[in-house]
Amino acid sequence: MAEWFPSESQAISAGFSYTPIAGGGGVGEKGGAPSVVAAAPVTAPAAPAAGQITIPTTEEETRAMDDIINWVLTQKQTYGTKAFPFDNREDMIEQGKLLWPKYAQFIVDTIYRELRGPTEPAYQPPPYEVYQPPVSPTGNTALDDLLTSLSDYLKELQKRGQTIDPYVEITPEKMAEFLAQAETEISPYYSTQLKLAREDFLRTAGYTKDEILRQEGEYQRTYGTGLRTLGETMAEKGFAVSGPRLVAERELAEETQRDIEKARREAEFKLGTTARTFAKTWGYGETAVPTIPEAPRVLAGVPEFEKAARELPLYEISPETYAGLIGEKEWEAKAEKKTRAAELEKAFKETELAKRYRTLAV
Repeated sequence: MAEWFPSESQAISAGFSYTPIAGGGGVGEKGGAPSVVAAAPVTAPAAPAAGQITIPTTEEETRAMDDIINWVLTQKQTYGTKAFPFDNREDMIEQGKLLWPKYAQFIVDTIYRELRGPTEPAYQPPPYEVYQPPVSPTGNTALDDLLTSLSDYLKELQKRGQTIDPYVEITPEKMAEFLAQAETEISPYYSTQLKLAREDFLRTAGYTKDEILRQEGEYQRTYGTGLRTLGETMAEKGFAVSGPRLVAERELAEETQRDIEKARREAEFKLGTTARTFAKTWGYGETAVPTIPEAPRVLAGVPEFEKAARELPLYEISPETYAGLIGEKEWEAKAEKKTRAAELEKAFKETELAKRYRTLAV
C-alpha cells in the first residue's frame, strides 16, 4: 500500500510525486501515478532528513538560505506563465538541490510555500520550523529596531494604564514663528536671484536705449552726407535752387524719418518682449520702465535733426495687466516657504512627542 503525507514538503522529501487534493494537503504514491483517496494515518517523519538544514546556525548558512529565498522569489515573478524557466516546480527543486545540496528540504519547503497556482489550496506548513527572513517594514534595520522598541514601549504603557496624547497643539503664534523661520531661510536666495535678474534686464534696456541713440546719430550723419551729395548733383545740373531739388530733399527726409521710426519700433518691441518675460518670471513690482527722448524730426534740407525734449517709455507695457503681477519664481518661493514651515511644524510635533515619551519613561 502507498504511504500518505499531509503536506507537499513531506511528500517530496520522502521521494513521492505530489498532487493537491480538495480540502488542503495532498497525496502521492511512490513510483506510480498519483491518486486521490481518503485520508490515511501519517507515516512520514516529523523532521527533515539527517544533514538537511532548515534553520541557520551560522552566518554562512544564513547567507545561503537568503540566496535560496531570493532565487525562489525571482522565479515566482514568472511562475504560471510561459516565461517560467522550468517545466514545473519539481524541475526547479532538482535544480536547487544541485546548487545547494545541504538545503534540499529547505528548497522544497520554500518553493511550495512561495510558488502557488491560483486554484491550489492554501499552503500547509511542515511540522518542523523552516527559516524565513524577518520582514522589514522600512528596509532600514536601525529604523525597524526603533519602531519595534517604540511598539514594545507603547504596549508596556498600555499595560500600566498610561497613554501618550498624539495631538500637539500648534498655536497661531507658533505657526507665525515657523513661517518667519521659513522666510529667513528661503527669502535670501530668491531676493538675490531677483536682483541679478533685474540687473540683467535693466542692463539690456540700457543697451537698447544706447543702441537706438547711436543708430539715430548714424542716420543723421548719413542724412547730412546725402543732402550734400544731392546739392552738388543738382548744382551740376543747374538746379541749385529749384523745385526738383526741393522735392528730392523732401523725399530724402521722409525716407530717413521712416527708417528712424522703424528701427525704434523693432528695438522697443524686442525689449518689450524681454520685459514681459521678466515680469512673468519675477513679477514687475519695483521695476520702473526706462525712458528715452522722443524720436527726432528730420527736416527737408536741414542736415541736423530736430531733437525733442519730451521723454517717452522705452517700451509699452500695460499697467492694468502687470500691476500686482506675481511671477512664477514668486509663487515658487511662496510654495517653498509653506513647505519649509510644514517641515518645521512636523519637527516640532515630533520633538514634543519625544519629550512626552521621555517624561513617561522617567
